Amino acid sequence: MAAQFLAESLLIVLPAGCSGFVLAVGAIRTLVARAPSELPLLSQIGLDGSAVAFVILVCVAATLLFGLLPLTRRLPSAEGLTLGRTGTGVRGKHLSRSGLLVGQIALSLVLVSAAGLLVKSFRNLTSIPAGLSSEGVLTLRVSLPKGRYDSYPAVSSIYRELTTRLEAIPEVERVGTALFLPFTGVDGCSVVMTPEQRAGEKDPPCIRFYGVGPGYFEALGIPVRMRSPSWSDLGQRAAVAVVSESLARQLWPGEDPIGKLVTGSPEMTPYRVIGVAGNVRGQGLDKPPEQSLYLPIVPAAGAEYWPPMTDIALAIHTRVDRPEELLPLIRSTVASIEPQAPITRPRRMQSLVADSMSLLSFSAFLLLLASGTAVFLTLAGIYGVLSYIVAQRRREIGVRIALGARQSQVRRSLLGFSARLTAAGILCGLAGAFFVTRFMESLLFGVSTLEPTTLGAGVALVFGLAILATWIPAARVFKISPTEALRAEQ
Repeated sequence: MAAQFLAESLLIVLPAGCSGFVLAVGAIRTLVARAPSELPLLSQIGLDGSAVAFVILVCVAATLLFGLLPLTRRLPSAEGLTLGRTGTGVRGKHLSRSGLLVGQIALSLVLVSAAGLLVKSFRNLTSIPAGLSSEGVLTLRVSLPKGRYDSYPAVSSIYRELTTRLEAIPEVERVGTALFLPFTGVDGCSVVMTPEQRAGEKDPPCIRFYGVGPGYFEALGIPVRMRSPSWSDLGQRAAVAVVSESLARQLWPGEDPIGKLVTGSPEMTPYRVIGVAGNVRGQGLDKPPEQSLYLPIVPAAGAEYWPPMTDIALAIHTRVDRPEELLPLIRSTVASIEPQAPITRPRRMQSLVADSMSLLSFSAFLLLLASGTAVFLTLAGIYGVLSYIVAQRRREIGVRIALGARQSQVRRSLLGFSARLTAAGILCGLAGAFFVTRFMESLLFGVSTLEPTTLGAGVALVFGLAILATWIPAARVFKISPTEALRAEQ
């Protein structure tokens, strides 16, 4: 009997293990291709010899466990077999099976709830304004040859010519230059204070610094009150600056910042504020708006805090839906001005904004995949258990129908059995969701870890699918003929 059970178990486990391994190879390749690039050691993710050994070990363990498990039960006596034919011990027989089914339902609800929270959080993020216009904007970097542009006037002159020539392209509306652009992952901050602040009087804020050229705010659609730096400012190396609304509120609460001075320390050259820009979530939509200071790409005279920048970012606001189609024309325009200036990292601004949410969207995708798999296994489990119960109780159901029981009553009994198991699984799943979702707070935005509508939708989905999986075995009650059922069991 042990050999027979092991052989039967092996015939089920071996094809399942091989199929699962093949599916895992394809799934991992797909997931790695979709994964955000900032995930560490992404190129090393895959299945190797240890994974094959693990699959073999699991197959062997499953074969031994489920092949020999029936032998641990006490074999029924002849009297037990006779009593078992009446179906009176069905509940006791299926207790372990029902327990596994309850666990499947609970796990499905936990995963569905977690996935629902992440999807809702992702939807909330996509509805938040970034503070700039990303449609039709192409971003790229231009690197000038080193040694030929080693002065501020030379850098300012070529960037002005480059901007003018690119804006002459009919499909281009505005071009802006900057040391770096929002949503490009550049981190770091600079200390900013007013000249009136004394060192140590209070901690000055450390804010994001952007070096920008004329057209930057217009190209990205960032609103500016008063004005932004002009080519005249760059030519004169004027000490002018633009501050974000959030920084203005912190430095001069309740005051008009126009005409105020900002600096990095009392000893440094102060810059005069000429404009106030709208807030931008430049580090990601899930981050608060940045406190930003915008200075001209050419520093003020006497304040050479950075050398002439020969590597610059461009934001090109176009009138077309696919701005990357203009890339060949943009390359030729740049080459006509400076043949040795390569163009690198061309990207849509929309894709840069989307990449800021890539980790959250990938996490939501993984949880959706896991919850979908768990729901499928739950449906298969419920269907299998109910099909087995109908097969085991075939004679009992036939006798009941022969004695006058309506088929709808028997079907209702099966549906009630499934509903009770599902309700027990849902209660366990709610407790599990309460525990698991507490660790997801860092991934959620604008959503509570116990958001009622999401949990309610998860409960309704799991319960509805469980009842749906019960309907097919329950419908077989109509096909049971009392005469055939009695003959089959005699």
